[in-house]
Amino acid sequence: MKKAHSFLVVLVLLLSTAFSGCTSQPMVAPPPQQDENRIAKMTFGAVATVENTNINDAQYDRLIRVFCLQGLARIGPSGALEQELAKSWQVSSDLKKWKFQLFDNATWSDGKPVTSSDVKFTLENLAKFTPHKMLYTEDIESIETPNANTVIINLKKPDANLLYTWDVVKMLPEHVYKGVQNISSFNGKEASIGSGPYIFEKFDKNAGLLVFKANENYWEGKPPVDVIEYRMYKNTDTLLQALLKGEIDAPASTISYYYVPKILQKEELGIMTAKNGGVSLAIYFNVEKPPYDSKVFREAMSYAIDYNEMMKLFTAGYGSIPPAGWIPEGLYGYVETQPLAYDVNKSKALLDSMGMVDLDGDGFREMPDGTKFQGEITARSDIADHARAAEMLKKYFNAVGIDIKFKWVDLATFDALTGATEEMILSPTSYFGISMGAGYGTGLVGTGEYGWCMLNETTYNSLADQLSMAGDEDTRLKLGGDLQRYYADNLPMITVYSMDLIQPYNKKYAGWVVGLSSVLNHHTIMELKPA
Repeated sequence: MKKAHSFLVVLVLLLSTAFSGCTSQPMVAPPPQQDENRIAKMTFGAVATVENTNINDAQYDRLIRVFCLQGLARIGPSGALEQELAKSWQVSSDLKKWKFQLFDNATWSDGKPVTSSDVKFTLENLAKFTPHKMLYTEDIESIETPNANTVIINLKKPDANLLYTWDVVKMLPEHVYKGVQNISSFNGKEASIGSGPYIFEKFDKNAGLLVFKANENYWEGKPPVDVIEYRMYKNTDTLLQALLKGEIDAPASTISYYYVPKILQKEELGIMTAKNGGVSLAIYFNVEKPPYDSKVFREAMSYAIDYNEMMKLFTAGYGSIPPAGWIPEGLYGYVETQPLAYDVNKSKALLDSMGMVDLDGDGFREMPDGTKFQGEITARSDIADHARAAEMLKKYFNAVGIDIKFKWVDLATFDALTGATEEMILSPTSYFGISMGAGYGTGLVGTGEYGWCMLNETTYNSLADQLSMAGDEDTRLKLGGDLQRYYADNLPMITVYSMDLIQPYNKKYAGWVVGLSSVLNHHTIMELKPA
């Protein structure tokens, strides 16, 4: 609007000069130039769909964690903690008192300061505003705010892993949210006021478009991209076509290997790879149920899988044979354990030693008491690669005499699963899933939280308990290594294949950072620049 107004003023001056008969021409200032270090617009593409610009919309919640709303700390690209709203923190020797010192210059996008009162308000109301996150605050005993920049959180029990668990807990502005009665209908610009580098601008559901603009007054400095668009596509094929046509600059998530050849044909596009901070695909056993309660049975199943074939089929060289210790190589705290091995004869011998043999000649083994056995693996129906992986797994297990069926569920059903209700679960696991609980997978492996493995065994419980009490980093790393060796020895879960992160990007920009899941992270949006 200002440029249009300037143009009209210049036009009026020119016409006035012409009609007055003056032969001299006025000096017209050239239009302002775009800063060569800035980017006018960046577009990310995604398959994940945003239904509502509300903090209870799962996908929008993930987006505004990057763009608009910040936590006390965040997990950085290496998997280590970084400062965010808190510039420092201290924890008591009993790990029950956490003291945070906030940055004193942090502000909300409407200009009001971020204070300890905002943190207290958020944590005390998190379960009301976002019921699916009540787990994160249920162990809070009390919260103290001795001054505007200091927060003291007193816990009911020790928690050395608090900040990793709280990576998804975003601080909300009290002055905006304190009057909200119906959180489910609170959306749009006001609901997205945050302390982050971008401000929500527009959501067009029919067009599948979200727009964020740079926060001019962002307290850490104005971000380098003026406008970021987030475009949504029906499937990965249409998303990649948009990338190839130049309609987007990068996918908001990493991709499968089989799109790589077409991308590399485009001179303006590049590929970055990184070791995965999550588990690509694994089988999680409910170790409370027979025969999965037998280490021998789990070991037999591990030997039945041809990991080289799975790696070729699902990673095309962008992967590696997974470790028996389950924790992926790209995660902070990884230690090397023996790789998983394919050995059909060893698998059969182990099953024989358990007394699981084929009694009726149908090619499938019965239980030691003679009853029929058919294992059930629960998996997500919305991921195409999982259906292909299921076919391969069924083939491998059938080859050693194990009858297997799959139960397919949608994402909403899957998210509500607990290990107690299932026999086996087939799933990828993000770096955050591994970081839950006391860390190193304890939120999935033990009987708490998701409890996919329902493991309740003396040695494991001792390691998990010690980890939850470990306040210093060296102790945590040592215990994390011990847990990985425990997983390798006992196999409460088996990684089916391990794929590197494959991230396409537009080469006309530099500063892309592949985090633990993709380039859509704080470092990328703050470090991008023209190449």
